[in-house]
Amino acid sequence: MPIWAQNRPASSPPQQQQPKTIRLLDSATLAKVKPVTSIETALKEPHKVIRLHLTRLQDDFWDESTSDTLQKLPEAITQMINLQELIIENYNLRTLPAYFGKLRNLQFVRIQRSNLMMLPREIGMLRNLKVLELQGNMLETLPETVSLLINLHTLDLSDNRYAQFPRQIYSLSSLKKLILSGNELMNWTMPQTETALALEEIDLSENRLKTLPRNLTALPKLSYINIQNNQLKAVPQGFAKAVQIRHLDLSLNSLENLPTDFSQLKQLESLDLSHNYFTTIPEILAELPMLQSLDMSHNLLRVVPASVSNLKSLCQLSLSYNKIATLPKEIGQLSQLTELVLWKNEISRLPAELFELSALENLDLNSNKISSLPPEIAKLQRLQVLILWGNKLTQLPNEICKLSNLLAIDLMNNELSTFPVCMSQIKSLKLIELGNNRFSPEDKQRLYQAFPRVQVSLD
Repeated sequence: MPIWAQNRPASSPPQQQQPKTIRLLDSATLAKVKPVTSIETALKEPHKVIRLHLTRLQDDFWDESTSDTLQKLPEAITQMINLQELIIENYNLRTLPAYFGKLRNLQFVRIQRSNLMMLPREIGMLRNLKVLELQGNMLETLPETVSLLINLHTLDLSDNRYAQFPRQIYSLSSLKKLILSGNELMNWTMPQTETALALEEIDLSENRLKTLPRNLTALPKLSYINIQNNQLKAVPQGFAKAVQIRHLDLSLNSLENLPTDFSQLKQLESLDLSHNYFTTIPEILAELPMLQSLDMSHNLLRVVPASVSNLKSLCQLSLSYNKIATLPKEIGQLSQLTELVLWKNEISRLPAELFELSALENLDLNSNKISSLPPEIAKLQRLQVLILWGNKLTQLPNEICKLSNLLAIDLMNNELSTFPVCMSQIKSLKLIELGNNRFSPEDKQRLYQAFPRVQVSLD
């Protein structure tokens, strides 16, 4: 054997090419990638999977006879080195394995209605995770390692079993949106030190909260708070020191008044106080110059104070389902008002000043005691929807035909026997509701003929 042959190294087998990792995609680009929808398909070429959607029909949730009964994520899922989005819906997972933390490229995770009872501590290894949605499970706690998710900006823990506010949340420095609705929270406390300084939105609706924290100034960017459907009897002094709040929902509680420092919320744009026990619109609201939307429906209001005129920025006002009998003339000073909802009250007469609301587009007065409309209604030139269902109207003024932008009018359940056919001149008109009035068969036929291009309901 030649010497060169003796010294020649043995040939090694060809090396298998390692699958390439791709860069992290932005949300818009990621959304354009077609998702893989079965675990079997995904495991055939795992390195090519970027989006994995495992969704089972909710009707099949308890049907274990179906072939699609994923109860545990297989360890082979760790081969999906490019997986950036994972959605699992309506499976009976109960828990996630420790090797879930190896999916380091995950940016978006949604595991909902899958009976999750706990999260592994290894979830803290998902440093690229931006959105974590775990709604509709059985979670009661969060692992301490959640605080390591430095890029997480959205966390949805709605409809779980949290009885205590998870304090780890305050360590999430990038968190902007937190949803904890539909849990069993009885208190919401704020730490004196470490806080999620970036938090902008928080939803704590449908819990059992009886108190609110005073030191919301620890969250300087918080602008949206939803505390709907809890057990609040009062808003504490100090709550309003979070002057940056722009949207606040306190509906479906047991509130009767607001604290004196509520006027500090100078940036507040929308306020929902519906379904409470207010007997009047709090005077302090008149000190909120930026307020654009106010909902105080389903309370115990009997009067509307003249101070409402100070709400110069108000665009939407809902006072439905109260006991209001009259409106103050000052209501005509709400020059920005586009929507006024007053259904289910005891109003019998409309003040002339109401028709000075030149920006009004939607006026809802159904289920009151109104027997006539004044000719000044013609001033509402921007009005598009007029609802007078369930009143005591016997006729309409011809001036109503000057509402040149009207799209729909609802006059059901009144006492009308005539209707101004000059409304056929309103080119924008699409719908007329006249059912349950006093029109004869001949009148109905004439109305159908007078409005050939309008949907007319007379039954």
